Amino acid sequence: MIQSLESLNVTALHLRGVAVESLNETLSEALCLPMRKTRLLSQIIYQKTQGYPLFVVEFLDVLLTEKLITHDKDLGWKWDAGAIELKEMSINVAELLSSKLQRLPQNVLYALQVMSCFGSHVDSKIINIVKNNSDIVGPMIIPALQAAQNEGLVDFAGHTLTFTHNMIQQAAFDLIPSTTCAQLLLRLACCFMNQCNSSEPKSTLFVAVDLINRIGAEVVSNNAEQCFSFASLNLDAGKKAMEITDFASALKYFNSGISFLRGRNHWDDRYELCLGLFENAASANYCEGKHKIAVTQANIVLENARNFEDKFKSYCVFINVIGIESMNEAIEKLHSLLSYLGGSMDPKTITSPMFDIEARKVKEMLKGDNKLKILYACRMTDRKQLMKMKAMAILTIYYSRQRSFMGGYLACQMIRLSCEHGHCEDTAYALSLFAFTVSNVQNDAVEACALVRSSLSLSKIYNTDDLITRTYPIIFGLVLILEEPLHSILDPMLKACRLSFVRNVESAIWNTFIYVARSFQCGKDLFLLMNEVNAFAQQHKLHDQMDFIEIHLAPFHKFLCSLTGTPLRSDFLSNLASTCSYETTIQRAKLKGDTLYKHGILATYLAESFYHRNFYEASQVIHNYSHCIPSAGQQNFGIAEFDSIFYIGLVSFHMARETHEQYWLDKGNAALQSFEGWSKQCVWNFENRYFLLKAEYHNTMKQTNAAVEAYDASIESAQRHRFIHLEAVACELAGHYFDSIPSAKKRTKEMVQKSSALYLKWGAKEKADEVAKLIG
Repeated sequence: MIQSLESLNVTALHLRGVAVESLNETLSEALCLPMRKTRLLSQIIYQKTQGYPLFVVEFLDVLLTEKLITHDKDLGWKWDAGAIELKEMSINVAELLSSKLQRLPQNVLYALQVMSCFGSHVDSKIINIVKNNSDIVGPMIIPALQAAQNEGLVDFAGHTLTFTHNMIQQAAFDLIPSTTCAQLLLRLACCFMNQCNSSEPKSTLFVAVDLINRIGAEVVSNNAEQCFSFASLNLDAGKKAMEITDFASALKYFNSGISFLRGRNHWDDRYELCLGLFENAASANYCEGKHKIAVTQANIVLENARNFEDKFKSYCVFINVIGIESMNEAIEKLHSLLSYLGGSMDPKTITSPMFDIEARKVKEMLKGDNKLKILYACRMTDRKQLMKMKAMAILTIYYSRQRSFMGGYLACQMIRLSCEHGHCEDTAYALSLFAFTVSNVQNDAVEACALVRSSLSLSKIYNTDDLITRTYPIIFGLVLILEEPLHSILDPMLKACRLSFVRNVESAIWNTFIYVARSFQCGKDLFLLMNEVNAFAQQHKLHDQMDFIEIHLAPFHKFLCSLTGTPLRSDFLSNLASTCSYETTIQRAKLKGDTLYKHGILATYLAESFYHRNFYEASQVIHNYSHCIPSAGQQNFGIAEFDSIFYIGLVSFHMARETHEQYWLDKGNAALQSFEGWSKQCVWNFENRYFLLKAEYHNTMKQTNAAVEAYDASIESAQRHRFIHLEAVACELAGHYFDSIPSAKKRTKEMVQKSSALYLKWGAKEKADEVAKLIG
């Protein structure tokens, strides 16, 4: 059968597309428009289809489906020529054009092969460099590429040459003979390496290194000098990528650089090169959440580095990885590091009274214009002191998450070092942390705000994203809440959150925690907040920070869903939220030894119990975990204390009315006294909360007129200062209060309806429905 078919005479028909003029005539008739109006559209469609009727119909169908061509009953047919020109041609046309490549003149094909080495989109600067190198193509590349454009294979758009389809670029590259491909890539790489010292080294560096890495280490393995040269270029490219926070690309460059290291003694032959590649690879792996690989590469540095200074950066990476599992072990190793640097400090010998004395001394030392002495001092240059500052800065992060006074004590020591040896980036961080000590422990909001402004001024000198991630959550999230409206501090805190995921992963948890807390406390739209929490969870997942997601973000997401009435879907965070329980999560937080986690989960549990009026559960949280959650007047580090104290106060007054126990009345009064002081420091943030606690106190003491006056004052203050959720809470509690007064049924209905409407506006639909049931 096959033989009989092969004997048949077959006539080959070569089909061609219609000319662009014929295509324009057809389109003009079909769209009922003059040919002059359809000419540009016809030219674009011809470029994308080569005029083949089947492809023209297919392309037009796509344009109609995607509404790039539309019909208006008054204006007729309309289209966006720019958007259509950006539309990629179909695979069928790309295959057709790819088959043309081998029939092209040799010079045109070679020009396309050279360009295909740079990818589907080639900047004009690259073309110019190739044009000026006669060893590769030379000036003839321009007319050759214009000929390729006439064939529909490439297109020039602005300063970029683009292959009309990725398939064409790949086909052109595949046509380079395997015996000469490596040689061509090497010649191109050398061409661009010569440009790396020109006026635009960064743009040519990445091009050269990408070409080098396509060649691979095996091709040049016999040339040791070339291998080391290529490894060095990869190190430079990786550092540049780190500067722009592209850690994934940086990691590829560092790993490629390591692959070019040849010989058993490369640490001896090229010590600085090896040190740079391995220590930066360890940092990049840590930032990418690849902690096991980071430890492996850090250990290689620790085994081969010649001195302590060269080991320090890898020590820090190693300790940060340890801190993920055990904060106490990380703290112990950091103290050992400090001891080696001459900063011996036994934390067991430092007591809270010692810290109080030291904090007062440093505060006096920085009083008034004395802060300027640090700002106008010279920069710290002593490497040993710089390493000491860095080690103490990392220590403060762990101590702060444990809400230990040691964080504040270390900030004092960092400020003293800066006064003696000059300032550095970590000085700005120390000033911000000490400012929190002054506000939280010494209750001096004025001096604390002055200190954070000094920290901001010093930060401008260094102007680094890393400082933003470390200082902004303290400055805006902890100190300036005593001066600035909560709503105004969200933007800088969000900036710190976003930067922390690309610049300083260690601070990402801290930034997310405080931003989410402050967003809820200012009454941000709940659906917007839920979307942000989901986005943060995805980022933390990428960096292998699952404990934080499971212990804090998942329960908080579950709480938000309970307010909005949103069912837990099948997405990543909802799956975690659906399986978490407060009891097991609290136990996990306790085992972690991280007070930040413990405080976070308990604050969420307390808030959820209050909003759903589960006062017994809330009272159990206060009773059973009194050592973990802040109480009024407590001088510990915490980032959501005022909100927890607020809910504790409201729950306590409710329980005092239910049980008539003095214990609950005392707790409520303690919260009331705290807010009385805070409301004097910042009316905007704390006045409405103070009035609501005051109303609940008068309600408990059966002081009707005073209670009504305080409820009204709280509602008015919350409305004036744009705390929609607190206005809703105040109206709800007022509604319950008026419901207990037979003659105030009208006020009850008014307050309940208003509360339900406000909850709904906030996004808390489920809560709004619960409140509405009070009046049937």
